[in-house]
Amino acid sequence: MNIAKFALAGGLNTLFAYVVYILLIMGGMKYLHALIVDYIIGIITGYLINYYWVFTSQGNHALSFIKYLIIYIGVFFLNGLFLAFMVESGISGPIISQFIILCIISLLSYLVQKYWIFS
Repeated sequence: MNIAKFALAGGLNTLFAYVVYILLIMGGMKYLHALIVDYIIGIITGYLINYYWVFTSQGNHALSFIKYLIIYIGVFFLNGLFLAFMVESGISGPIISQFIILCIISLLSYLVQKYWIFS
């Protein structure tokens, strides 16, 4: 059941943050700056949804958030590196590149949240 809830909640949260990312890019913001805004939105809304609904954690709220933040800072830097590589090497533009990266990191995110952050 957790994976279905995570897919729904994570999918909606990711979609919302990704749409904001696209709008920022289309509005002229540099893709790495748009990624920062994307992650700030995603971290806050994603944590609250996952803590209270997906994993219904009863653990220490502050400790869970610190773990969540640590993981997402790491994921952000990996995302940024892959995004810069894909865009700057001409593999694809920032919108398609970010979509590809999101598909890859979603499963990793679920596993880390389930077994470390909200366990």
